[in-house]
Amino acid sequence: MSYYQDYTQITFSKQPLKRPGNFSSQHSNPLSRQNHNDAKLKKLAQETDVPQLNRLDKGFSKFMKDSRQKVGVTQQQLAQALSVKVEMIKSYENGTAIPNPYFKNQVKKYFASKTQ
Repeated sequence: MSYYQDYTQITFSKQPLKRPGNFSSQHSNPLSRQNHNDAKLKKLAQETDVPQLNRLDKGFSKFMKDSRQKVGVTQQQLAQALSVKVEMIKSYENGTAIPNPYFKNQVKKYFASKTQ
């Protein structure tokens, strides 16, 4: 085994891409490509597709807080029972976070079992 470092210079060069087939002059002219890109950007800027944001469900946060107080459970105990952080319970009760449907179902089941 040889511990020899090869210091020969390597030069990389970009060769033009050879495409098979016949292409129109539109694809070979860089100015027409620029115009095509400008048209795409204008179309994109004109689109007014605004994403829909989920709205906070104040009813659920009120239900969660009232049910927790009615049962006499602290936020810490509820968080431990549902295997989440206390900060999550606080943010759900304050309405600053949107709970996913699975979590909502867990909370409803938890309070249903405690009220029986």
